[in-house]
Amino acid sequence: MVMRCRESWYTAGLHSVVAVVVLVALFLTVHNRDLCSDSFERDYVETRVFQDRWNDLSDFWATDGWWTNGGLWCLNSDLNFNRWAEDGSLEHWSVEGPLDLSGSGRYYYRSNSAISLVPLHLARQTKVMITGSPGGRWLLVLHNQLIVAGIGLLIGLTATRATRAMGLSLTHALVLGLGVQLVLQTHPLLLMSYFRLYFEHLFLLFGACVLLAATMPRHRLGNVLRFIGVLGMMLADLPLAVLTLLAWATLNLIGNREWFRQERWSRFVLLPAGIGLAVIALQYTFVAVFQDNASFLGSSLLFRTGLDGDTTRFESLWEGIIRFIPDGVFYGPNKAAASGIPILWIAGFLGVASVLLIPHRSPHAPAVVRLVALAGTLCFPFIVLFSNAFWIHPFAYPMLLLPVFVLAILAAVPALLASTNRMRWPFIVFAAAFAISLTMANLRLFAIAFPANMVSQSAQFPTLVPDTSSDSRPEQVLWRV
Repeated sequence: MVMRCRESWYTAGLHSVVAVVVLVALFLTVHNRDLCSDSFERDYVETRVFQDRWNDLSDFWATDGWWTNGGLWCLNSDLNFNRWAEDGSLEHWSVEGPLDLSGSGRYYYRSNSAISLVPLHLARQTKVMITGSPGGRWLLVLHNQLIVAGIGLLIGLTATRATRAMGLSLTHALVLGLGVQLVLQTHPLLLMSYFRLYFEHLFLLFGACVLLAATMPRHRLGNVLRFIGVLGMMLADLPLAVLTLLAWATLNLIGNREWFRQERWSRFVLLPAGIGLAVIALQYTFVAVFQDNASFLGSSLLFRTGLDGDTTRFESLWEGIIRFIPDGVFYGPNKAAASGIPILWIAGFLGVASVLLIPHRSPHAPAVVRLVALAGTLCFPFIVLFSNAFWIHPFAYPMLLLPVFVLAILAAVPALLASTNRMRWPFIVFAAAFAISLTMANLRLFAIAFPANMVSQSAQFPTLVPDTSSDSRPEQVLWRV
């Protein structure tokens, strides 16, 4: 028991150290930018690649009052929304008539309460109390990258614990888990949180808590992580969380109803889900009752599901779902593929199918198969039901596929193969090499799409040139620095 406890702390500590090292390395390389420079303003801010919308919302909460607005996302503070209103680009937002943005009208986003942004707001207000300034862009960027580091850390630790439980040695399990963490923390879709944070980033962070809890059956810490994960998912993205819980319950009903009791659903799933739903309901109720001229805007259900009959974006459901893979998602000043190399998505589909559909000889297979299926509940139900939302947000919803794909191809598949063979190291080495290759290829694509300040990184070395002054003789060429 003591040895298992020490091993758990050791693996958690090692994953934490790697997360910090990778984070520092990213800020020294692909994230090395001067956020206040004219070039950054020209290349990223004016082109709306970098968005200050959450800083603007925090400033709005600070001046107008967080409680006054119920902690909701007031669209009056959003520059993008103001531009869309001026251009008349809100046809799918259920807007009737002109908007009174400069007057007394208050417009709130109805699809997300934005309460998951409270930690960022509190961090900025704390900095104001200490230094007198809210921290500007660097605090927002650091907040966003810490979330990505947390996603990689939690899912990487999940992979380590799951493969260790399959009988792999601690070294082999750590190699697979760290490979999963490295690929996730350096994938372009997650690195893009440097420029804009989506609610799906926050959803994945809490979804990773649920996945990690699945590797701790009948463990108190697992119950705590499950409670925090479900509550966080509800607050981060309510529709996505509801679909995930429904798919999760369906998985338990089909697979093994005993899982409900093991996971103590009444206390650690349904209770936090109810608390999250109540908090969001109170937010909207408060604003509707106490805020004059409040309107709630957002796209309709038919629009998000693609059942409105509009074919201007895509026709078939399959086209809407996989469009980001063959076309690539080209973004940034240099328009490189920000969705990463396609081999990850192709291998991901094949890896998930092989884990879920092919019979496995390993006695530990049911646990890892269920883990991959649970990771699939974070994405597949929403993608199928809300295909139009998936299509028009190629930098948000596709990232939901990353946990299940990376867990399948870099942890589940090699662990299943290794656990049924005497010689295990070739599968581990191949998975590690594949993870490193994916990491470097994706970092290269991100660096092309979003160039860093390479001038500040280049060292100035002295150069030697021939001295051609008149006093130097041809047979004696002099050199000067």
